[in-house]
Amino acid sequence: MLLKHVRDVEIIDLLRKYGPLTQDQLIRYFGDETTKHRLKALIRDKEIRENGGFLDITGARKGYGELKHKAFELLIKFKDSIQMHEASDYPFDLVYIRNNNVYDVAVIERGQEMIQAQLINRSQAKRIVLIVENEKQAQIVRECLNTDANIVFLIVEGSNVEMLEEVGVE
Repeated sequence: MLLKHVRDVEIIDLLRKYGPLTQDQLIRYFGDETTKHRLKALIRDKEIRENGGFLDITGARKGYGELKHKAFELLIKFKDSIQMHEASDYPFDLVYIRNNNVYDVAVIERGQEMIQAQLINRSQAKRIVLIVENEKQAQIVRECLNTDANIVFLIVEGSNVEMLEEVGVE
């Protein structure tokens, strides 16, 4: 029987849920030196692979969830106050519970603004975090939204999370 380090299982579980993440994101998420060593071991043992600055599970589909790493930054930023988190179905990328409130997070893809906004309009989500590339993209999405949900627009660049605006926040 092959025994695995607990951190190996946690890393692999996150990569299965959220797809490709950077080594820096995983180290910041777990916040310890063990993660660095376990990542090296997982790469050496070919359980995960490095591709274009991202780590992913060996054999995973390419191109799936390419922008989920931006949503993952919210988990890192609020990790001490998030009670639960899971990957979500399109148009959302993840859902998390923070301060007993459920938040649905969507990374808006370039060229998909109208489609994603229409799908968000049909959802039952009441607290929505939308990650956009820039103010221009936020404006396109804003014009297409027709929902009573509380919406927060964010720009995520690397580990920097910047809030653009809140719409309908209580």
